[in-house]
Amino acid sequence: MIVDISGRAEPKGDKYCIAFRADTDALSMTESNSDLPHQSKNQGAAHMCGHDGHTACLVGFVPILMNKIDQIPSNKSVRLLFQPSEEGPGQGARFMIQKGCLEGVD
Repeated sequence: MIVDISGRAEPKGDKYCIAFRADTDALSMTESNSDLPHQSKNQGAAHMCGHDGHTACLVGFVPILMNKIDQIPSNKSVRLLFQPSEEGPGQGARFMIQKGCLEGVD
């Protein structure tokens, strides 16, 4: 998923976009500690490597950014990249780039 957020203030300087990425997939393994309240409910999918944290940080960044949106020039933007399947063959960052996730980023 790609989300673009543009500034709202008067344009200033050169146009550019900055991108922030978070990986959103789970690992292909089953969690063995059944005592965890946050254990995956799906067999063969484990959230053990920080991806949930990465996504939470990127989502948590949005309200902070939006509180400053009127101070960001309208020719500047932020692109949020939620990257699925980092570990999957033929997927991840390279797949997203091939599909155009960085098009329009100056």
